[in-house]
Amino acid sequence: MTHTEKPYCFFLGGMDLEMQEIEKILLEHKEETISNKLSWKTAKLSSYKASIKERKKTHCLVFIELTIDDDTILKDLTDYRIIDHHDENDSRLSSIEQVAALLNIELSDYHRLVAINDRAYIPGLLAEGLSRFEIEEIREKDWEAQGIAKPSRKEIESILSTSTSKDSDLQKNPIEQEADITTIHVRLNLPFAPIVDYLTLEEKKTTHLILYNKDAIVYYGPGVGVLRDKFAAEINNKEAYSGGGFNGYFGLNLSKSSDEPKDLARKIATFLKPQYHLSRNIDRLDEIYSYHIFSFPFKLQSFPVEPAQNVLNGKSHWESVLEHLQEDWENNKYELSAPVYYNEFNYFYDFTRDALFDLGPDSKDIYFRSYNLAKKEDRTYKIQIAPSHQEPGGKTYVLSVDSLTLQLHPTGVGVLTFHLKNKEKEQSKPIDIQRINQFGRRIYPPFLMTSATTVAQTESPGKDAEWILALKGENFDTETKNPKSILGVQDLELAKSLTVLGFEETFDAYLSPVEEPRIPAFIQKLLWKDSATITTPPIPILDDRMFVLSWYGHDLLSSHLGQGDASGNANFLNDDWWYEYVFVDNPQAKSCPYPPLARQHIEQSTNARWSSYSTLFGVTRYSFVLLTPQWSTLQKNNTHFLLHHLQTLYFKMVNLCLIQKASLLTFSDQIKMYTNDPAKIKAILKNYSVFVNRQYFREVTAQAQGIELYKLLQNQMGIAEEVVFLERELHSHHNILVLQESEASNEKNERLNRLLALLSTILAVPGIALAYYGINVFDDQLSPFSPLVLGGILLLILGASFFAYRALHAFMRKETGQKFNRNETIHLALAVVFFILIFILPFCFERAGEKNEQQLQQGGLKKEKTLADPKTLPVDSLLKRQTDSLNNRKSKTDAPQ
Repeated sequence: MTHTEKPYCFFLGGMDLEMQEIEKILLEHKEETISNKLSWKTAKLSSYKASIKERKKTHCLVFIELTIDDDTILKDLTDYRIIDHHDENDSRLSSIEQVAALLNIELSDYHRLVAINDRAYIPGLLAEGLSRFEIEEIREKDWEAQGIAKPSRKEIESILSTSTSKDSDLQKNPIEQEADITTIHVRLNLPFAPIVDYLTLEEKKTTHLILYNKDAIVYYGPGVGVLRDKFAAEINNKEAYSGGGFNGYFGLNLSKSSDEPKDLARKIATFLKPQYHLSRNIDRLDEIYSYHIFSFPFKLQSFPVEPAQNVLNGKSHWESVLEHLQEDWENNKYELSAPVYYNEFNYFYDFTRDALFDLGPDSKDIYFRSYNLAKKEDRTYKIQIAPSHQEPGGKTYVLSVDSLTLQLHPTGVGVLTFHLKNKEKEQSKPIDIQRINQFGRRIYPPFLMTSATTVAQTESPGKDAEWILALKGENFDTETKNPKSILGVQDLELAKSLTVLGFEETFDAYLSPVEEPRIPAFIQKLLWKDSATITTPPIPILDDRMFVLSWYGHDLLSSHLGQGDASGNANFLNDDWWYEYVFVDNPQAKSCPYPPLARQHIEQSTNARWSSYSTLFGVTRYSFVLLTPQWSTLQKNNTHFLLHHLQTLYFKMVNLCLIQKASLLTFSDQIKMYTNDPAKIKAILKNYSVFVNRQYFREVTAQAQGIELYKLLQNQMGIAEEVVFLERELHSHHNILVLQESEASNEKNERLNRLLALLSTILAVPGIALAYYGINVFDDQLSPFSPLVLGGILLLILGASFFAYRALHAFMRKETGQKFNRNETIHLALAVVFFILIFILPFCFERAGEKNEQQLQQGGLKKEKTLADPKTLPVDSLLKRQTDSLNNRKSKTDAPQ
C-alpha cells in the first residue's frame, strides 16, 4: 500500500472498455472492488452510499470516474481518493494509468492502448501507428463494454447521405455545414460514438463536429475549453461533461433543458465560429504568413569585471572572444541606407542611440559591437515535433532565415538573434504559429518526465532507458518495440530536433545522465570556428527559452479578438488562443486555466490601443507578440509598416530590455562571486555606474505607443524593481567597503598612536631622570656614582618606561567609566613603584655615603671616591676632577711635538 496503512476499496464508475480492464486489474491483484455496473448516465457517488458508509473507517476509499452528486458523502470521509480524467481533470493521465500508479504496477501493452483510446481517442491510436483494423477492434470492444450495439455501415451512411445546405432547417435536412463546422441531427436511434468513428476513419470528419438528438448534444473537436466556459453552470449542475484532450468532446444532457435541441446546436455552433479557423490554414495565398524572432541572451563565465573604462576608449574585452568567432560574421555598421532605417533611428531619443545602434569603428563613442552572419546556402530553420495526439504523424515546420545577428556588450553579455519568415501556407494555422513559437524557442529540456509513481525516486540515476523515456516518452519500447503511452518532454515542450542553417540538434545528449544543461549544437557551431577552443561556452542568461518576438496576420481572428460583446467586454480578454499566443503556450494547453486569474493576466499583458483596427500587442517577460490582419490586407490598407515596426523599432526596444535584464543578472552574479574582493567590488560599482548612465533608460521615445510598450516591457521583466534592488545591494557593499577602509584607517592610526605613546614614554622617563640628576650623572669622569649604581638607575628608568607604556596604552583603549583589569592594574602599580624608586634613590645614596664617611674617619682610611653626600661631596669632587682634567689637557697641548 502507498501513503496509507488501510487497504484500498475501489468504487467503479460508468462501464466502458477502460473501466472493464480496470476491474480486471483490481481483481487480479486481489484489491477489494465494488461495481454496480453503472452506465455513464448513472455513474454517481450516491449510488454507493451504503457501501461507503460500511467501509469508511476500515478502508481508503478510491472513487473512479464517479460524478460527485452528493458533497455530504465526502465531508464525512477522512481517507479517500478520486481518480478521473474528465472535465476539470482533463489534463491528467487516464484512469487506468492512475490506478496503475497507485498500485505501483506496470501496465501491459494492451492496457496502454486502452489508456490511449480513452485519453486521446482515434488520433492517439493513429499516432501509435496502429492499422485501421486494430483501431476498429479496440473501438468495437469499447462500444460493447458500454452496451452499444454496432450499427451497420448502411445505417450510418443513410444519416450522412442527405445533401447539405447552409440555411437548411435541421429538422428537415439533418446536416448543416458552415465553414469547418458540421452539425448533424441523428434521427435514427443510433449512438453517436460509431458515427464519429466512421467519419474519423473515413477521413470525412470536419474539424468541428456537432451531433444531437432529442436527448443529448455532443461536440467533437478543438475548442472544448470555450464551451466549458459558456456552459459552466450546466457543468456545475452535472448536466454537461467533457474530456478527450485536444481533440476532445463536450456533451449536454437535454433531459432538463427547455430549449429546442436544434436551437442549442446552433448556439454551440455560434460559440465555435471564432474558433473554427484555429485549425485551418489561411485560405488566401500570401507572401508571408508570420514572422518570428528568437533572441538568445548569454554571457561568458570568464568575462572580466573591469571592462567599462576600456569600452569608453573604444576597446573591448570581447577582442579575445572575437578571435574565435566564425569568419562569416561581419561587423554591422548602422547606416541610414533606407527609409525604414531612417524611421528606426529617428524613433528613439538621441541619448539612447549609443545603446541601440553600432555606428561603426569611426564613431567617437562605441558602446557595443553588432554583427551579421553572411548568407549561406541552407537558409532554413527547421522545427521537427514528435507525433502526438495533436499531430498524430508529427510535423516539421520550415522557416526561412531572414538574418542572423549578434550583439556583444561591455557588461559581458551577448545576444544571438534568429530572424525568421514563415512563407508556407500549409503551416499558417493559428495552432501552427503557437507550435513554431513554443518548440522553436527551446534550446534544451525545461524538465525531464519522471515515473508516474506516487513517491519520488531518491536512489541514484537509473539506466539509460529511464532517460530515454523521460526525454522522448517513446511511442515504443526500445527492446520490444511495443507501443507505449508515456509522454516525454519532447511530446509536450521540446522539439524532436532543431536544424538551423544545416546544423542539427536532436537533444540526444539527454538520453543518458548529464551533469547540466548544454547549449545546442547549432548555436555553438554558428558562433565559433572551433567550440573546443572556448573554455567557457555561452551561458544562457534567462532559462531554456529564447525570447520570442512574433507577428501573425489573420483577418478573421484579428477582427474577432478586436471586437467586444454586447456588454462592452473585449473578446480577447476571454479568448484561450490569444492567451496561449501571448504566453507562448501549446494549443489548447493554457498555462492558467483559472478564468478570473487568466483574465487578469491577459489584461495586464495586452496593449489594445488599436484593437478596433484588428491590431493587438501582447507582452510578457519572455514574449512580444503582434496580431494584425494578414499581409495582403495590410498592404491593401497601407498598414504594412506594422510588420516593419516589429522587425525594427520593437526589436530594438526588446533587445535593449533584454540587455538591461541580462546585465542586471550578471551584476548580481558578480556581486555574489566577488563579495570578499574589495577591488572587484569597486570595479563592479564603476561598471554599474556606466551601465545606468549608458544603457538603462526610463523612456526611449517620445511616441505615445512606444512609451506604453516600453513601459509594459519594463514592468513585465521587472527591470525597474531590479535596478532599485541592485542599487541598494551595491550601496550596501559600498558602505561595507567604506566601513572596512575606515576600520583599516583606524587600525593604522591606532598603531601610530601606540608608537607615539611608546616613544613618548620611553623618552619622557629618561628626560625626567636627567632633569633630576643632571646631564653629567652618566659621565664616567664627572658622575658621583659608581657603575653599579648607574646600572640600577638605568634599569629603573627602563622598567618605569615599559610599565608606564603598558598602563598608558591600556588607558587609551578604555571607554569612559571602564575600569582596569588585574594585569593592567599591576602594570600601573609597577610603573608608579619604579618612578618612586628613581626619585628616592639619591636619598638612599646619601645615607650610605654618610655611613661610609664615618667608617673611613674612624678607621683612618684614606678618603677615596665614595657614595658621599650628593649635596657637598659631589661638588668638591667635581671641582677637583674638573681642575685635574684641565691640567692634563694643557700639559698634553704644551708638550713638544
